[in-house]
Amino acid sequence: MKRFYSIILLVLAVVLMPTLVLAEGNVAEVNGTGYDTIEKAMTAAEGTDYEVKLLQDVTLAATKVVNKDLTINLNGHSIKYTSLLFEVYGAEFTVKGTGSLEETVPDYAPIAVYGSATNNADFASVVNVEENVTLKGWAGVMVRQHAKYSAKTADSNDSYGVEVNFAGKIISVLDSGNGTGSGIYVNGNILHTTNAPVINIAKTANITSLGVGILSAGYSVVTVEGGSIVGDESGIEMRAGELYVKGGTIKSTATKLEVVPNGNGSTTIGAGIAVAQHTTANVVKVEVTGGEIIGYVAFNEANPEQNTTDEVKDVDLTIKGGSFETTNTAAGAKAVSSETQTEFVQGGEFNVAPTDEAIADTMTKKEENGVVYVGKESNVTVKDATNGEVKADRTTAVEGQTVTLTITAAKGYKLDKVVVKDAAGKEVTVTDGKFVMPGSNVEVSATFIAETPEVPKTGDSVMLFVALGFMSIAAIAVASNNLKRRTTR
Repeated sequence: MKRFYSIILLVLAVVLMPTLVLAEGNVAEVNGTGYDTIEKAMTAAEGTDYEVKLLQDVTLAATKVVNKDLTINLNGHSIKYTSLLFEVYGAEFTVKGTGSLEETVPDYAPIAVYGSATNNADFASVVNVEENVTLKGWAGVMVRQHAKYSAKTADSNDSYGVEVNFAGKIISVLDSGNGTGSGIYVNGNILHTTNAPVINIAKTANITSLGVGILSAGYSVVTVEGGSIVGDESGIEMRAGELYVKGGTIKSTATKLEVVPNGNGSTTIGAGIAVAQHTTANVVKVEVTGGEIIGYVAFNEANPEQNTTDEVKDVDLTIKGGSFETTNTAAGAKAVSSETQTEFVQGGEFNVAPTDEAIADTMTKKEENGVVYVGKESNVTVKDATNGEVKADRTTAVEGQTVTLTITAAKGYKLDKVVVKDAAGKEVTVTDGKFVMPGSNVEVSATFIAETPEVPKTGDSVMLFVALGFMSIAAIAVASNNLKRRTTR
């Protein structure tokens, strides 16, 4: 019988051996089916319900065109190629899982995305890079004009219908000629403002660059929800397009400010956010409502191309919030600077005050503990309370300043709740008796309730009575004993 089982096991080993060898050679799978090349797996992954899951590291033999919806799950592995790994056109390309896409000879980017030559509402080129994915190259993602697409159908610099949603990590390194690149780069020949490329930076994004973190040389709409964007030259440079900063950290690590004209690339070294209208004289709109902006000059607008007065009218700057820090410790340091624009600062915190020309006429600036607050100055009104008292440390405050409340309950009472509401009736968060002043008048109210005497728990009462009982018995025994002694005497 043992011999029979041995023969069966041998037969099974022989039969399964080719399968085991094939499985070890597979580089990817699609819905459980293995493939020995990523190209075969990509061909098999039809539709968004299928994904290519890597089983080992991959080195591509050539750039891959993604012209149908495709998801790649890196699954702890990497995909490498000498330069420009994936071209995305008219499809949704998603990269997920832990792993990396890397240029071994940096010259372009791991991902280049191309829009349509014509404005077609049904066309979309979408790139989604999820958290834990790392892109490494001269740039991480390049938004290129249609004319640069390898399988172009028309010779056009337009790039309609592009969307990049970025939540991962980018490491932008020097190219093969030691030139600096950008984490995300939008080509300067993209000029159309309708259905322009859209770039969304998520709160988990981490972009570092030896050049600029994000460079929008052409027209794009960039929204930064959060994350970290750091460039050795500048954090973000807008030469055309729209930038909306709502949170995150945007930083330049440079130790000087330098702005030079450049018809083909970036212009500014040393700015957290740099604005420098391109030679194309396209619209530039920047709005900052939150986040930390850090640089030799945190926010710098310049006109290196010497565009005309009429052309720079298309530069629209608004600072409504966020913190701005200059790393320059010398006299004359600037947190915010603008060559062509005035009255664009409407809020925010600064370690060096913006010039009066930069601050909107309707706003106030106040310095406190080394921080300059700019915003609307509003009233702090405290309503009378019953059975207690509330005091604020100031009667007026500029948006962003901290207001501290002192709350005292009358004897026999305790605080029930304290409520702060803005002019619209919206509650303002109060933490440890403090709140941050909004951009409107506020009203502070408090209610106090009577303190309730602490009633012993049932178990505690029983133990108390038992203890008292024992004490009483002991006292009686002692008294009785003393009485006997007196009697016997």
